[in-house]
Amino acid sequence: MLLLLLLPLASIAIGSQIPLSAPTHSPRSWTHVGPLPLGTHEGPLLPPLYPDLKLEKHSSPLADGGYVYAREVVEDLDGWVQVGDGEPQIRWNALRSTAGWSILQHQRFYTTTLLVPTSSSPTTTYAISLFTGAEFSIRKKTSMDKRTRWYNGNMYSYPHTAPHFIPLNSGQEYEITVTYHHDMRIAGEAREDGVPVGRWRLSLERVEEERVRFEEQGCVVPGVLRGVVLGKVVGIELRNPSPKSVEIVSVNTIGEEVRCLQRFPIFVYRNDILPPQISLSLVNRTMLAPYQSLLLPLHLTQTQLLHTNSSLSHHSIPLILSLSPSNPLFSSTYNLSLTLSLPLSPPRGPLLSTFLSNTQTPSYSLYTPPKRVDTKDPGTILGLHGAGVDPATSTEWTMQSVPQRESEWMVWPIGLTAWGYDWHGGSLRDAKLAVKNLEVVKELWAKAMSLQYSPSDEGEEKRSAVFGHSNGGQGAWYYMSHFPDEVLGGVPASGYVKIQDYVPYNFAIGRHYRDSALTGVMDSSLSQFDNDLHASNLAGLPILSRHGGDDDNVAVQHSRQLVGIVERWAGNASAITYSEVPGAGHWFDGVFDSPLVKTFFDSLFAKNATLPTKEDFEFTLTVANPDDSGSMNGFKIVELEIPGRLARITVRIFPDQITGASSASLRTRNVRSFSINQTILASRLGVTLSSLIVNHLPPTSLLPGNSLQSFTLDSKTIQSFSTAIRARRYGPLLSILSSPSPLQIIIGTTGSKETTEHLESIATRIAHDALVYGKISSVVRRDR
Repeated sequence: MLLLLLLPLASIAIGSQIPLSAPTHSPRSWTHVGPLPLGTHEGPLLPPLYPDLKLEKHSSPLADGGYVYAREVVEDLDGWVQVGDGEPQIRWNALRSTAGWSILQHQRFYTTTLLVPTSSSPTTTYAISLFTGAEFSIRKKTSMDKRTRWYNGNMYSYPHTAPHFIPLNSGQEYEITVTYHHDMRIAGEAREDGVPVGRWRLSLERVEEERVRFEEQGCVVPGVLRGVVLGKVVGIELRNPSPKSVEIVSVNTIGEEVRCLQRFPIFVYRNDILPPQISLSLVNRTMLAPYQSLLLPLHLTQTQLLHTNSSLSHHSIPLILSLSPSNPLFSSTYNLSLTLSLPLSPPRGPLLSTFLSNTQTPSYSLYTPPKRVDTKDPGTILGLHGAGVDPATSTEWTMQSVPQRESEWMVWPIGLTAWGYDWHGGSLRDAKLAVKNLEVVKELWAKAMSLQYSPSDEGEEKRSAVFGHSNGGQGAWYYMSHFPDEVLGGVPASGYVKIQDYVPYNFAIGRHYRDSALTGVMDSSLSQFDNDLHASNLAGLPILSRHGGDDDNVAVQHSRQLVGIVERWAGNASAITYSEVPGAGHWFDGVFDSPLVKTFFDSLFAKNATLPTKEDFEFTLTVANPDDSGSMNGFKIVELEIPGRLARITVRIFPDQITGASSASLRTRNVRSFSINQTILASRLGVTLSSLIVNHLPPTSLLPGNSLQSFTLDSKTIQSFSTAIRARRYGPLLSILSSPSPLQIIIGTTGSKETTEHLESIATRIAHDALVYGKISSVVRRDR
């Protein structure tokens, strides 16, 4: 394939005209405007907040004199545009000395003109990728259609990500605009002279053949241990650069008769290629929409041990896929050759395993087995990595941060991607599914090690210890505060309270324009992610919080703040253990590999760690979104009276003076319905309730022998149910990415042809972004 990068024809005034006609790269020019202010998590912007890039002078509070001016910048020889140099009028140190770290968050705009070479075809498809930039747009310069289409870039510089496939008209001039967001979490600390520097690159590759591509580096595969494949799921990344849909219906593996099963087959053939020990099958019937990329999930079944070569690091499985375009009258079936490389895992780990995660997308996690294998059901320790860390490639995280435990398995999930969603929503659900997949890993590992496998009791409650560093430390706080009954306790290290306290929102542009009431609505819709608001749920949970005293990334006051809030909810200063290491930075030796942490984990898994019976005991459960929160001591808020408002239940357990049995008095706020799981309550507090008094209503008797009981409330009555209540689901739009089924993107076709084509473009862009940033599988189809 030919890599075609932009070439300058002449010097630039407002933008240069660049032909797509040569395979080599010469530095090209862009018209640059910036820096301009931008808040954390703000963008993309619309007029009047979006600047008029045709102007030369732009107001900016970051510059001396209050203005910045359009100027020409030139790429380096590798196509990168360097950001931050040559701007003496921007005194970053002075700005930071009064406004703090978050003032370094800003945005820039770059424009140029593209000339598509004339060819025999009216359109040519290009694969376009923007690395570390926020987004880019392509707009025809001379057409009456002034509609601008924006495409998200790869801000995190994820390797081997899918490009945007964009058809461009032959001989047409296009104006390209690139927006660069200098995000402090991604860019990190400024240079020694105080200047926040960065870079971005736009690449264009002409698609020479409109056939489905295979991206080996984007695949999700399990490891192999002594011939045993350590997972039952495979993900194959496919990219369709064609304007036609391609349907994938079936997959046949070695030993089966090669034949067309349906009109649109995908089959694997040639008995000398695929080892007979493995078979693959489609999870769902799948259609690749025009210009769509996706991670195709396949079920993997192993019937015999693989014949692996110990001198190699991978075991290769060649495949040939057969695909059929949506119009078989004009396009015939074609084959796609590919090879899956399954890495060989060491016996003592970490072991690489795969599973189906959110939206049925293939995901993976690493697992470290315990030193001892004679324990029937050892405990589990869940490790949440920091931002940008991939456990599959970071041995410092999976092999050096915590020593191999004597009796407990360790789980190292990816959380969908190396950045994920800050261990919220889909990322946390991915971690939970990784823990659930541990049962599969135990069975396969025992088979490979010739050990007897004893499955865990399905009815037995399973709780994990959790730890995490940096973003993972915040994730540990989040998991414990939102699902306290699912964890034994945890070690959050160097974590922040919440994102708006880490990189504050106070420099957001929109706050100067929007209605304060609407700001409140937006803030309340995101309140479920605020760890401090849910800190009441941490009271009574064993926690060891650690932080370096000289942390220059996540300031040490974050851990101090959360520890203090938990202590106030618990009513005593010994409710949580805080370990601050003087002089230590963001990551320090012994952050998890220390006697203090080992002793803490040992105490969590001690056989005599059951709680004594607690009477005259009070706790408060706080929930912002019931769909993203679990129970505390068996009490769960199921539905709110007013969505967007915090809900709380304060529970006081006391002995009944007449019967001697335990009762509970509840005070609720903004609670429409709740439930009680007596089994969990008994395991946590050692009590079983016989009755409830809710908001001074008459006492309600609990059904004897019934583990789960649900209740609905109004101001005067309480109704009881012996089963779970089916409540309304609500929360931010982001919640759709945590769906157990693939994301459905349906294109309306009742408008004009141009409107339908525009909607198809939007759908493809949404599917692309969901794949790049969340490894989300999408189904794109028309409504008829």
